[in-house]
Amino acid sequence: MDRKVLVVEDDEDLSFIYTVRLNDAGYKVDVAVDRLTTEEKILGEKYDIILMDMMLIGTTGLELCPFIRQHTNAPIIFISCVGDNVSKIDAFDAGADDYMVKPIDYGELISRMAANIRRAESNDPVRSSKDIRHFQQFDIDEKTHTVYSKQGGERKRVDLSPTEYNLLVLFVNHPDELILYEKMYREIWGCSDEGDVRTVMVHISNLRKKIDIEKRDCIHTVRSAGYIFSDR
Repeated sequence: MDRKVLVVEDDEDLSFIYTVRLNDAGYKVDVAVDRLTTEEKILGEKYDIILMDMMLIGTTGLELCPFIRQHTNAPIIFISCVGDNVSKIDAFDAGADDYMVKPIDYGELISRMAANIRRAESNDPVRSSKDIRHFQQFDIDEKTHTVYSKQGGERKRVDLSPTEYNLLVLFVNHPDELILYEKMYREIWGCSDEGDVRTVMVHISNLRKKIDIEKRDCIHTVRSAGYIFSDR
């Protein structure tokens, strides 16, 4: 079965190239050029992954990302002419799972798409006998890949991106253990960190805001090394 991808890109030439390259790789491609068509596509179709240009007609990918996140957990790869750290951080804060800088190497793009889809759909490496795993500040429903916070005795769903969810599962499967940057990149992104730890740091920062409501430092930073999760 072909995977379905939404390409949000207002340049017709680029859209055509994406469509040809992705069709050749076995993807069924839809294209959106602005906010209205993007919202219509998201509400009307189910996608395995979304490619999002940063600058669009009358809007930006950053402005569209929250709407997309409300309606789908499909991985989002931002594609931009700008490669500075601030732009990347803004994209990850908005809900992106990956970020690539133009000009795009299509072999790398297709590889990253496959890796993001695998992460979004993969089963957890360590499973408990029950679907619900309970922790001090949150519960994880492994069957539906849903996380619930438990602040003040109230159970409330936490909206995590696929990358944030996979990072959380990695941590809870290795409690009180130092998870090195290299291991996180290998397990979550399927590659080495190549000296880039900012991507991990942004995702961890976002994850902390969502699950460490009581500020217990449950994901503790070990400077220049990685992180330790503790449920104490």
